[in-house]
Amino acid sequence: MIPALAALGARSIDILILVGWAFAIAASTFCPMFLLGVWWTRLSARGAAAGMVVGAVIATAAIVTGLALGESEVSTVGALLAQPALVSVPAAFLVMIGVSLSDRTVLNPSAEMLALHAPEGLGLRLAEQDLDAVREITIAS
Repeated sequence: MIPALAALGARSIDILILVGWAFAIAASTFCPMFLLGVWWTRLSARGAAAGMVVGAVIATAAIVTGLALGESEVSTVGALLAQPALVSVPAAFLVMIGVSLSDRTVLNPSAEMLALHAPEGLGLRLAEQDLDAVREITIAS
């Protein structure tokens, strides 16, 4: 019901602006999580969740504030409120990194990182003792 009511209120807004807002919210949540999840071994589940929430809240709050104030994109504040990814994406990255550094659990054990980064044709695999260590880490977390 909430998306339907929001859609009724957005009937007068240009579709290009709505698509831009959708991409801003997606970039503020998924982009930092995907990049850090694939390339940074210290990302934790709590860090990923916290960063996604912060990115979504900042982007949504900026969009709603811009609508409420009727800011135009001519001013700097109006441009940031209309396209909040410039602020929300770095904030999401910082929160993910900060929370993950303070957390002891790791989202991606070494076997999963190897699977993401090593081409399949090379035949790279972990030794049996490394696989046992990864299984223990996975079970413990």
